[in-house]
Amino acid sequence: MLGRLILSIAVILICSKGFLFYSGSRQDDKRILTLAFIMLVLVLGCQDVATTGSGDVKAYYAVYQHAIESDSLFLFIEDNPYMENGYLVITWLLSKIVRWPQFILFFEAAFCCGITLRFIYIYSEDALLSALGFMSLGLFGFYQTGFRQGMAISICLLALEMAEKGKLCAFILLVLAAISVHQTAVVFLPAYFIMKISVNQLLVIAEIGLLLLMRLIAPFFMSLGNEIFNRDFSMAAPGNKAGGVINIMIGAFVVFTMMYQMGNNNIVVTAEKKCGQSIFVSANSFNNHKFLYLLLLGIGLYTLRYQASIMERISFYYTPMLFILLPSVIRNGFAKKDRRLLVMLFMAGMLFLIDWRFGTRDFLPFWLAISD
Repeated sequence: MLGRLILSIAVILICSKGFLFYSGSRQDDKRILTLAFIMLVLVLGCQDVATTGSGDVKAYYAVYQHAIESDSLFLFIEDNPYMENGYLVITWLLSKIVRWPQFILFFEAAFCCGITLRFIYIYSEDALLSALGFMSLGLFGFYQTGFRQGMAISICLLALEMAEKGKLCAFILLVLAAISVHQTAVVFLPAYFIMKISVNQLLVIAEIGLLLLMRLIAPFFMSLGNEIFNRDFSMAAPGNKAGGVINIMIGAFVVFTMMYQMGNNNIVVTAEKKCGQSIFVSANSFNNHKFLYLLLLGIGLYTLRYQASIMERISFYYTPMLFILLPSVIRNGFAKKDRRLLVMLFMAGMLFLIDWRFGTRDFLPFWLAISD
């Protein structure tokens, strides 16, 4: 049921692009993303907790209910030692404003989807394709159950914007805020400095080599993480391995296409207005260069999902680079007729992934569950 809903949303967005918002203007991008935001938040917010099949969602719902009943923030924090203080403070404050436990589902959906779609609006060269990538490549599905880390990932996207502007203090403060919501956000601290490294083919190859080496030393870092965070990060990765391979293949397509563009100077340089600033949309742009190393890091972390499930969750901090850079390499690396074909192929593949990844998940609106 959930798979059909998400698939219907994707089809509605594609049809809206084809028949209503087809000009390609920034205003039409905003309309597409606003429509996506409304529908996705409604789906995630309206799901009945008892039928989601997720213990995490039930736990967050119960914690919010506990916050409603708790008069003391300090006692509330003491009663929930396994959740980060930042998340608990947010939950407790919200519970004093909205005394309805279902609200936490709407809040998390609006917070995470809103910031992610805003990130797409600012940096993507094809808002629709990026939105479909967000829905199909794992991040949106993770937002459905991973409330704390989903909020931390979203805060890190705001931090990335500060990094792009060279605002180190703002970047650090935002990442620290993300860490207070979920401790895994510590992996995003190097992002600021990684983005400052000039991109060239030799360094890209070197990073690929380091990522391959990372597979060999991963057990050491798992043990270190166990000690630092007092958690067990040595679990076998669940889920369908083929689904993981698809993300890796798309990431490899993006990386090697960009390397080819750099090596052959096959670059289309254009300029347009975004957020009131003139930027270059090319392989020399911030999008194509500054995000490339972050994408490589994300792919490397994602491949470690077969050694420890936590690594897939950690890789989601860098997954947005994938659905931002994919439209970029298609637009700047191929002739117009080839671009159209590639966009259609990737859209079809993303629709398939949505049906595959959400097809077995149940969905029941909370008001129907109440009436039962």
